[in-house]
Amino acid sequence: MGCQFNTVKGWVFEPSQYEENHPLKNYILKCMELKNNSVKGSLQYQTSKLLMNSIIGKFMQRNPVYSIEDTLDLLKTLDFDFKAVQNYLSKQKTHQSLKRPQLVSPNWSPEWGSLILGRARAIIGDFMNVSIALTGHTDSVVIKKGSSLNCKSLSLLKTLGSDIEHQKEYDGTSFWICRSSVYSPMLNDVAVKPTHHGYPVNKDRDFGKIIEHNLTHEEKINECSKIHIVTPKEFLRYGKPLGSHEIKTYKISWKWDDKRVLLEPLQELWSKCSETRPWKNIPELIGVLGLDKKKGRNKIDESEVSEWKEKHERGLSYYTIAKEHHRSPSTISKYLLQ
Repeated sequence: MGCQFNTVKGWVFEPSQYEENHPLKNYILKCMELKNNSVKGSLQYQTSKLLMNSIIGKFMQRNPVYSIEDTLDLLKTLDFDFKAVQNYLSKQKTHQSLKRPQLVSPNWSPEWGSLILGRARAIIGDFMNVSIALTGHTDSVVIKKGSSLNCKSLSLLKTLGSDIEHQKEYDGTSFWICRSSVYSPMLNDVAVKPTHHGYPVNKDRDFGKIIEHNLTHEEKINECSKIHIVTPKEFLRYGKPLGSHEIKTYKISWKWDDKRVLLEPLQELWSKCSETRPWKNIPELIGVLGLDKKKGRNKIDESEVSEWKEKHERGLSYYTIAKEHHRSPSTISKYLLQ
């Protein structure tokens, strides 16, 4: 893929027979069998897929700071009087008393979670190396039709029942991409199944219309919206009526994510395109992104902090915000907790 690296030292392990035949393996294989024998998009297909994803998520699950039990208890105590609830939550002392300590679930196992995600990304890298890959993100990759998929990972996936060689996800004549998690195939200027990670909409088609508008109009749309149901966390933090509906608006950042070097960063996103290449090494990455502590970090202004607050209020974690803004999670938490 054009990346050069020196010898890397690390720890490895030889799995035991029990680890190779762990009960989780049979569980996943059974779910895979159900999924592969189901019509894509059917109830059984979606259920088997969610059953696999959910158990992997348990390895990194942390218990919620605000629980549904506390929500119901508070409502009952105040006779479901939402004005009384808002008054109760407006006081810092009583508000903080409802917070639970951050604990992990009984299935907490970051080693397993990291191993599974790392393996998935290695498989993606294998496919991207031998094919004409358009983009890749977390556990998926978009590859141009007709590309070679001949690699070790293909044989591995075939043993699990995958038919990736003959799967077709999109019909398209072109491909629009803002960054690895915001893109859409285009069919005759119509956005097909757009990916819009971090920007909720009621339907994928809603985000597709934004892309189509921005490609054909000078005045750009820089926000999206979605009907949102108030969660227990929002109820306890802000006193909003539990289960009520509201329309939430989200600002859209059309910035590049710097996972690769954008060779022409000043190109206009909606009318031009730019080639990319891998980062040559860590010093180049640090220098270009301004992460070198010896040279000093960019100053933090009020507008940037306001943007952090807006993102945190719509549910983004300190880590996610820090990643998007090239800051440390501790810096984000320091300013948001002031």
